[in-house]
Amino acid sequence: GHNAAERGTQKNAEKHLLPVEKLINDYFEDGESIEKILFLIADFGKGKSVFMRYFAAKMARQYIRTREGYFPVYLNLREYGNYKSDEKLGVIANYLSKKYAFDIEQKKSMRFFFLIDSLDESGKLTQYEIDSVIDSVKKIQNLDSTKCRQNRIVITSRPVEVGLYSH
Repeated sequence: GHNAAERGTQKNAEKHLLPVEKLINDYFEDGESIEKILFLIADFGKGKSVFMRYFAAKMARQYIRTREGYFPVYLNLREYGNYKSDEKLGVIANYLSKKYAFDIEQKKSMRFFFLIDSLDESGKLTQYEIDSVIDSVKKIQNLDSTKCRQNRIVITSRPVEVGLYSH
């Protein structure tokens, strides 16, 4: 067990931490996020997937209530193999189309928040494979690069040996 001094030091350090939602909003606050991807990296069991589902549900409730703000799209990359696509808009558009018959190209007036979970479970964890998955995710930003400039992407992963640092 930890002694009282260690627990006190940890509690003191935690006082200075910011909630993940605030960090996300701060990262994207300039309004145009077409070039940005936020990566949330944490070890197994630290709550990445729980947070992403909670955040998606919170945004969905707000969107349903107000018809404003971001429309959340949650995709767990464990399903990447089922939806990977070389098409113009990549894996996210293919997922929405196949799973929900949702044509995102018809919804360009909406703002989307793409919550992309479990990059580390998308397949082989080589530099090439990780680059391919991230590139496929990023293709959704080709939706309409003149009008759709506020859509946001967050990707979670456990730390992996290769692949993330270049992004």
